[in-house]
Amino acid sequence: MDSEGNKILYLNFLRAKYSIFDRLKGHHKDDSEEWKEQRVIVLDGFSYYWSIEINLSQQKLQNIHINDSA
Repeated sequence: MDSEGNKILYLNFLRAKYSIFDRLKGHHKDDSEEWKEQRVIVLDGFSYYWSIEINLSQQKLQNIHINDSA
């Protein structure tokens, strides 16, 4: 909820360590589960990391952020 009472959904998009082809072949091990329980902060993630807010009350997208180099 924001200060005006709007319901806000915050989304983080992270690049997977392994490609879909690696996963299909069984060549992956994703032992990091932190992203499921807490916000992830990425420095210098370039376009592999981006975030956006969805204002559910007003049905609009807002505050898109695409990481860039430092």
